[in-house]
Amino acid sequence: MRSSHDAPATLVALLGPSGAGKTTLIRGLCSSYDYYEYIKPFTTRQLRPDEADKVHVDHDQFKSLVQKGDIILPNHLYGNWYGPSRSAIYDSVEKGNVPLIDWPVQKLDGLRKEIALEVFSLYIMPPDLETLKQRIGSDGRDKDGKRYDSAVKELEKAHRGEYAGIGPMIINAGEIKSVASSVHDSIRAYLVDKARSEEHMRCR
Repeated sequence: MRSSHDAPATLVALLGPSGAGKTTLIRGLCSSYDYYEYIKPFTTRQLRPDEADKVHVDHDQFKSLVQKGDIILPNHLYGNWYGPSRSAIYDSVEKGNVPLIDWPVQKLDGLRKEIALEVFSLYIMPPDLETLKQRIGSDGRDKDGKRYDSAVKELEKAHRGEYAGIGPMIINAGEIKSVASSVHDSIRAYLVDKARSEEHMRCR
């Protein structure tokens, strides 16, 4: 898609709290459009048996990747470390793909400073708080309610406009094909607009 529109190399960052449905949405995008590539983050957390959207490494391996500069802005969350591979993102772009990452909204500005790519972000939200609570509690990892409370606080800040430059806000009500189509349309519009802007600058 990038080459057909002569669009600049772009990283797509999906923002939103735990329970927004970002992982399911990413699967929907990658299965519907073959040029999207999800960049699985490294994590020191032990993965669940059915969990395939992350890459487990031990603490020493994670530290080594950080020291080599391959982990972008390591994120410490609930006692574990997370972070996507810088080289995997650039490799995806080299293949002509549009890389996708699941990214914390609080580190969006830092991401734009850290990576030599255009960054297009979208903020994904649940349809309501009851759905959010059900999603977060579905895997049994929020017995103390901290993840839910954190998600609610983040959503409140997003609605108040406290996060600058987060991009379109899209509700994920669970109809993945429809939501994936809406997200794809937003990404496509951004890339086309960027390509036109660059063409205009070259012609001046």
